[in-house]
Formats: sequence, C-alpha cells, structure tokens
Amino acid sequence: MKERPTNGQVIIVFTEHPILGILLIPYIAERLNDGTLQLVEQAFHASPEAMSIMSEAERQAIDIASYYTEKYLMGLYSREKTVSRFLHKLSEDPERIKNNIRPFIEKKLLEMLALIRENGLPFYQKQAGSKILYAHHIYHINPHDVEIRVTFHVDSKTFRYQLQCYYEGQPFSLSELKPVVVLTSSPATLLLGMELYFFPHIESARILPFTKKRSISVDALQIEKYIDNIVIPIARYHDIETHGLNITEEECACEAVLSFEDATYNGQALQLVFRYGDQTFAPDSANEMKKIIYRKTSGEIGFFPRNITGRTSSPTLNECRSATTQCHTLPTIRQSSGKDNCRMDQQSSGDVAAILSPYQ
Repeated sequence: MKERPTNGQVIIVFTEHPILGILLIPYIAERLNDGTLQLVEQAFHASPEAMSIMSEAERQAIDIASYYTEKYLMGLYSREKTVSRFLHKLSEDPERIKNNIRPFIEKKLLEMLALIRENGLPFYQKQAGSKILYAHHIYHINPHDVEIRVTFHVDSKTFRYQLQCYYEGQPFSLSELKPVVVLTSSPATLLLGMELYFFPHIESARILPFTKKRSISVDALQIEKYIDNIVIPIARYHDIETHGLNITEEECACEAVLSFEDATYNGQALQLVFRYGDQTFAPDSANEMKKIIYRKTSGEIGFFPRNITGRTSSPTLNECRSATTQCHTLPTIRQSSGKDNCRMDQQSSGDVAAILSPYQ
C-alpha cells in the first residue's frame, strides 16, 4: 500500500455513483506547490502508519464511508459473489435501491455530514476525469440549521402555501442558488450552489418545489389531504402563519401515565404516555414543539403546546416528565395486573430507576 504523503490530508469528496447515487468518499489529497490539491487515493487504502497520524475525525470518516462501499453493501443485501454481478442486478431493480439500499446509505451520509459540520473536514466537488482540486471546488459548510417559516392561505377556492428560509435570522431565497442537489432526503440536507445547508425536521420533497416557485396552490377541495400531509407535519416543528385556516390551542391538564404492556418472551415492560383530554401521546420526540390533532368530523385543528413556560392551567412536558419520579416503588407496582395504569400525579414518591431496572 502507498504511504500517506507527508503533506497529505484527508478530504471528503462529493461522488455520484452510477448505481448507488450520491456518496461522500474520503480521499487522501496532497497539496501542490501552486496551492491546488491533488487526489492521491481513496483513504480506505491508507496504510496503518498513515492511519496512525490521522485525526480521530478523519478515521471516523473512513469508518462511516466503509458502510456504503460496494463490497460492504453486497455482503449486506446480496448473495452474489462478485461486485460486478451485484451492481448489475441492482441496476435492474431501481425500487430496491430506492426503498432499501438508499435509505441505509443516507443514514450513514447523515453521520458523515455531522462529522463534516462538527469537525470542519474539508468537503470538495470533484470534476470528472480530473484529480486536481482548486479553491473554487470546496463547498462552504453552513454550521447552523436553517429555520423555516411557512404561510398557509385558504379561501373558498384555493389552498396556497409559501415557504421562507432563514439562516442566522436572515432570509434567503431557495431559487437563487443553483444547482440544487439533495444529499439526504429526511431530514433534508441540500447543496445549493456551493453552499451546504441543513434543514432539520423536514423532508427534501417539501422543500424542492420552492427552488422553482414562490408558492404552491391547489384546489380547496384537496384541503383535507394537505392538512394531513403538509400542514400538520410542518406545524409540529416549524413556525407557521395561517390565513383562513384556524389552528387553536387546546388547554388540557396533562396526565403522565405508566402502564404495564406485554413484551416479547412473555415479559412485561413499563410504558410512559402523556394524556391530554381525550388524546394520548407517547414521548417519542423531545423536539416536537406541538402535538397537533385534526378532527375530521368537525374540521377543527387543535394543538397542545410542549415545553411552554409560565403556564399554570396545564403542566409542561418537562413537568410531565418529572412526574416519572412520582410513582410507587417496585414492590408496590408488582402487585398491579398486566394492564393496570399508574397515574403518576396521584402517587407517592419513589425511585423510578429502581422501578425500571428489572426491565432494562
């Protein structure tokens, strides 16, 4: 194996695989006298000596990328004996790539992108057929998340919505930066020109239409479909403004409830849920700022705010979580039947760690 050049460095290179799609590949590059970089080899081939002088982030990048090499994916998704045969079979089955292989790759790409963002690893565009990288080939990494605000307009004929993006409080246009490349679809990570942007809690499919148009309009008869698929998913995480569409806050006392549920191998596990009036929610995401309910029979949309401070009529999510310290001790709970509930706001204090330990 080749030794890592003494003036070499690990960089991440945007690569388009003909079958697997977009990949981020770590390369060893050598800086030339004129200031340009020359690609030496993919970093997978670095010698143990070269690996030993890499930073921890560089070694992590190589490890992450090893999960979407052709050989690794063949072992994971195929019984074929050769990579060429594996790729040929994949080329005839695009649905398998879309539904199985690409989601796996994108999970690893998210790890790679986080590593790039957190550690400042250089991220480059590579021209086809060339090993030379110039200064204008490096992508600019925007380290902070993009904030999104969506405005919905509804009248008797039309449902219309617009999306505005903000970076560090300043608005920017999605249509002005070209080309647009989707690195990951959920959550969306986009290359806009030579800029890398991170869009948390939203899919690329929700964003891409606004790279070509300012607003989206549909017939008002489709409003129920768009409330389910657009309004509610966006409103859970992002700021919204509505005109002609009322989303009202429902004030309900929050009850934190523990229950025993049947688990695998004839065991039981404790499950925590939060009950707002007639609705029950699992604490599945600390990032969702609202829980939203669409009551189709009445056409009403209501939400329960989470992590709101200064509220006296209903406890906040954090207060509900703290209620997990208000439950019977383990010997008392063991007397409950398999489906019994423990209302945590009505119990004496106990040690939740002790309660949960037999089930961990």
